[in-house]
Amino acid sequence: MPSADVLIAILLLLSGPAMLWAAYTARMRRLQLRNDERRVVAFASELGHARDAQVRLEYLQDQMVDTLDASSRAIRNTHQAIADIPFSILESIPATSAGARQVRRLHDLASDGIYSGISMLARWQKSRRKRSGDASPIETKDRGPI
Repeated sequence: MPSADVLIAILLLLSGPAMLWAAYTARMRRLQLRNDERRVVAFASELGHARDAQVRLEYLQDQMVDTLDASSRAIRNTHQAIADIPFSILESIPATSAGARQVRRLHDLASDGIYSGISMLARWQKSRRKRSGDASPIETKDRGPI
């Protein structure tokens, strides 16, 4: 029967390659984990950039709606002022006064409806987006205010 020293030597000889294999697989796993971590960090960074772009887009959408609403009001006032000139002239002439008043009422009703509809649609779109939770604050996480 072999002595204990021979058994220990055989055991050490056999365990050496196994330990090398374990060290190699541990190193490969560590490298794989490091690569996975880098991919996760890159993905998180991309998500942050996408979220910042979404916040900027929502801010621009709000500004566009506000601009559309203000523009509609300004155009409405200008239209009303320009239309007032010929209607005032026609209403001052006795022969065309009655017809001009009726046409003015019809004109004012139609134009008020159109411009109010545009403004209401713009405001409704903005409030609908805010109620649905799509709206975000104007400040981004890393870059401060837009």
